[in-house]
Amino acid sequence: MHRASRGLTYAAGLAAHFLLSAMFGLVYAWLIEWIAPATFAEGAAAGLLIGLAHGAVATILVARALPHLNAPVPGNGSRGEVVLDGHRRSTAVVWIAAHGVFGLTVAAAYTVATL
Repeated sequence: MHRASRGLTYAAGLAAHFLLSAMFGLVYAWLIEWIAPATFAEGAAAGLLIGLAHGAVATILVARALPHLNAPVPGNGSRGEVVLDGHRRSTAVVWIAAHGVFGLTVAAAYTVATL
């Protein structure tokens, strides 16, 4: 079985994250438009809640699915279970919080642009 180099593996992962971020940014914007916040604070709160919900669902799904889909990255000691593999619960909390910050950022930018 051919394995990609570590650099190529991480570059592909980074590219996938950029593309998914752009796609989810559009979905978040659509949801915020649907919610129709009247103020910046309402828009920011909506984005934060959307991000936290997305993060919670993604954490659960990825923690279950990724070990079956992901080959180990050469040289990093992983067995393929990238999410939560050998990490503390704080990893999941930080990952959920990062999604919340993403939602807050998207909502803030979108609300400023549309109000």
